[in-house]
Amino acid sequence: METLKISSTCLNAPLSAASLAPLLPQGRVERLQVFDIISSTNTYLLQKESFADGTVCLANEQTAGQGRKGRSFLSPKGMGVYLSYLLVPDEEEALFPASSFSTLTAYVCVAVSRAVSRVCGRKPDIKWVNDLQLDGRKFCGILTQMTLLPNSDRVQKIVTGIGVNVLEKKEDFPEDLRESVTSLAQATGHPVSRAALAAELILQLDRMREDWRREHRASFLPLSTQEKNPKSMNGSLPQTIRQSYLAAYRSMDVIKGKEIRVTDWKREREARALGIGDNFELLVRFKDNGAEEALTGGEITVRLVEK
Repeated sequence: METLKISSTCLNAPLSAASLAPLLPQGRVERLQVFDIISSTNTYLLQKESFADGTVCLANEQTAGQGRKGRSFLSPKGMGVYLSYLLVPDEEEALFPASSFSTLTAYVCVAVSRAVSRVCGRKPDIKWVNDLQLDGRKFCGILTQMTLLPNSDRVQKIVTGIGVNVLEKKEDFPEDLRESVTSLAQATGHPVSRAALAAELILQLDRMREDWRREHRASFLPLSTQEKNPKSMNGSLPQTIRQSYLAAYRSMDVIKGKEIRVTDWKREREARALGIGDNFELLVRFKDNGAEEALTGGEITVRLVEK
């Protein structure tokens, strides 16, 4: 697989609009906000009202990086790529209920995996729903948040945050995490350019945005409306787009066939993971009663059962 090459002198350089501009299409940096330090890139985009669709917030360090279920995401200075991507529904998308956006995180997982493969030459695994792994250890987390229009279930904006461990050595992680997390440098055995990865993430997320917009409209708009412009910007029909992302996600599913522990707000249960359903849900068979269920994201946590 072809990988991107960049001078080793750039590896530890602070990320900036100037350093990323040569790696992006002309004018793309106009929708790029870069900070040396920030509390949270997700929070920044959620709180600002005037940014356009596709705006990216990127930081060299986060002091309050966010994970799922209120957890923190360690974001040390100059070690990773901490990036949030803003989606603002257009007039048609604004008519869709919030529930229709439930597959977005899975699309983002595929986009991030494509970026990592392009830059590092390694194809990540996905631990449903939003953790990317190499060699069984997490190197990337994804958090999608949204705001709703007042007194409505319609989406005002969506922010998807991506935190990637890039340059950390094993000793850089807290001792209690060293066996469960990794970085791209650790997993590949060589340094990885943060600038190259950040730029490729933006490119892949832009592509994903257009793909997802087309597929999303195909699922919720009348057929007569779809036929006015049936293809995405990369020439794919909506149903082909969904099949492509679903196949990619399934090919990276690391827990299929394994014993897992499923925890929600009520209880913890053991199950066998059966695979990924057509709506990116996790299909499981519970051990206690043999029932098969389709799990969606939200407040569900899945962990492998240690043998």
